[in-house]
Amino acid sequence: MLESSHSPSPSHSPSPPRPAVAILVVLALCVLASAAFGQVSEPPPRSDTITAVSQFLLCSGNPYALCYYSGPQHAPPKTNRPVPALPCELSDDGKSATCKCYAFEDGASTNFVALPSILNPDILAQTESACGEDGLLCLNMVNQKTCAAGDEPEPCKSDPKLGSCCKTAPVCGDLGNTQAGIGQSFFPQASLLSTFSFKHAASYPIGSTDCSEAPTPLYAGCMTAPCGEPYGEPGQRFADCKCPTFEGPYQFGQTAPDAGGEAGSRACTLKPGYVWSAANLETAGNLATQAPPE
Repeated sequence: MLESSHSPSPSHSPSPPRPAVAILVVLALCVLASAAFGQVSEPPPRSDTITAVSQFLLCSGNPYALCYYSGPQHAPPKTNRPVPALPCELSDDGKSATCKCYAFEDGASTNFVALPSILNPDILAQTESACGEDGLLCLNMVNQKTCAAGDEPEPCKSDPKLGSCCKTAPVCGDLGNTQAGIGQSFFPQASLLSTFSFKHAASYPIGSTDCSEAPTPLYAGCMTAPCGEPYGEPGQRFADCKCPTFEGPYQFGQTAPDAGGEAGSRACTLKPGYVWSAANLETAGNLATQAPPE
């Protein structure tokens, strides 16, 4: 568990993020609050354990950070296009990592929140109540095409008493809205939150590499983690996100024929002090199969 009495050293970035200590303290309180709500026996939200693709709830209009490709100190050696280094640097106590992530501030792109990974316990409870634990009662990665066509997906189609399964999940309203000038309501001091999208999927060998047998299966669970002020040039924006870490089975989101290779490659074992931003998808499978066509 993260403890508010420990604060990681700030990462080195071209532009200073908002107060890192304040963000980490609030993150710690939310993680501890999750434990108080009885989520200790099951995988906690910070583990990013996802059992169904339908748990990826579709949101739009909000700014967000994309940490899906973050981890190694150096840029991966084999990509479809040149990409920057996106390191996830461990804190001194190893309980969190500062990850450099892509930042999208215009609210123009669809993005997804993994329901079981919502770090704010109140928002998690509200969203589970509205969407169900599997996310099927809200707009999600699986039913989005059906909803876009104006049809009602299951199970709502067979049971009208459930209402519409095309409704937007409550968590989406807490991510903020760029056009409306509304900020996120997860964490004070944070500029935006880490979610998931298929942005930059054409640049990377997007896929899944299982690191469950890694000697030290420690990874950063970045879903809904708080992020500082974006920085960089137009079209290439970044944010530093404070992600809690978890030790257990995980997969990172790129294919890695050279898994186990030298530090900086798409390998499970990175240079000491760095971890992958990853998740345990369990039965959810490879998200690459859900990527829209180019």
